[in-house]
Amino acid sequence: MKKLFITLICSSVDAYAEQKYNPCSNEWETVMPDVQLKFNTFSNKNEFASPDASPKFNPYANKYEMTHLMEATERMRLHFLEREIAMQ
Repeated sequence: MKKLFITLICSSVDAYAEQKYNPCSNEWETVMPDVQLKFNTFSNKNEFASPDASPKFNPYANKYEMTHLMEATERMRLHFLEREIAMQ
């Protein structure tokens, strides 16, 4: 049941990625096409993120990440669903 649920979630999302060069880290990164390089003042790094993203604290990872409200909400909902499945 757990694998079926995760498979259904993953298969319902159309996603694709592309390679972009990060001149600050001197590395190529696999990212979503609509992202741009943004500076995270808390980690003191340049990261690829969506244009409307800003640093927000992720209590599960115990660090600040570049995210926008929808990503944070989706992450919290998925975490809640994973806990619910694990408790069954």
